[in-house]
Amino acid sequence: MRSKSVWLVLVLLLAGGAGAFYFMKRAPSSFPPGSRPDEDAFQLAMNRGTDAFHRRNHDEAVKHFTDALPLAPDVKAIADAFNMRGVSHQMADELDAAMSDYTECIAHNGNHPDAFNNRALVYWSKGDWDMMIRDANRQIEINSNHKNAFNTRGMAYLEKKEYIRACEDFERAARIDPKNVNPPNNHGLALIHMRRYDDAVLFLNTALQLAPDNINSWAYRAWAYVLLGRYEEALHDAQELISRDPKRWEGYHRRGRVHLAKKEYDKALVDMNKAIDLAPNVAIAWRDRGRLYEAMNRKEDAASDLRKAKEIYADVDELP
Repeated sequence: MRSKSVWLVLVLLLAGGAGAFYFMKRAPSSFPPGSRPDEDAFQLAMNRGTDAFHRRNHDEAVKHFTDALPLAPDVKAIADAFNMRGVSHQMADELDAAMSDYTECIAHNGNHPDAFNNRALVYWSKGDWDMMIRDANRQIEINSNHKNAFNTRGMAYLEKKEYIRACEDFERAARIDPKNVNPPNNHGLALIHMRRYDDAVLFLNTALQLAPDNINSWAYRAWAYVLLGRYEEALHDAQELISRDPKRWEGYHRRGRVHLAKKEYDKALVDMNKAIDLAPNVAIAWRDRGRLYEAMNRKEDAASDLRKAKEIYADVDELP
């Protein structure tokens, strides 16, 4: 499960998920007469950090938000600077530094509008689902219509295989923010794990209508189509995925599954090999190549791959 859900974090952090975090609006370039010099300097540092963040220069952003901290005019401003520095650390995959900054933010403002949700996503990356739920719950207590907290909590329930609770949270998230691609995308993934493939396709159709460039939705829908035996549609989505991002393993894996179903074993093997080359730590890629080897009567190769799949994820046979 963990090997699959890593796709979700890319949606949150890269493909339009910036909304999951708090961004201070840029202040005017000039300040009103009589404003405090430190306030001016603080806002300037925050603006520079925000600009660097939007340019994806996260090291520079960290520097500017660090500069802002001693200039902050009050505790809420201090909290905002810690939160934004945490976001920058998180985007740079500096998880411990991000965790520390979010915790400092919360210490200065226990009702911060986004810090609990942001810290929950660090717990996601660390694989601590219970702490992720705890922080998402706290964010929901602060704001019962938070745009991302229900989706975040749903992700944790998805990891814990509590699929009904996950779907409930994704539904609530979609009602709060119907234009956000993440809830229907994640809802579709949860339904795949529940073996409700037709329903999954419906939610993934919605996700792709909202964001046609969302790679994860193409990957999940292709998977659902494979599992439904709708091979031409699966092949279409797999090809679309490969053309959009040839470095993503899922397109080759899905296409390989179609070739396997059609008993085109040589073609399937080329695709499965490519999938494993791109993602050697994904259990289902090893499992499905193992099953391909079984179909090819290559028993030793099959046993080796199936053993490797279970080493990566012990419950791999529970996955669709």
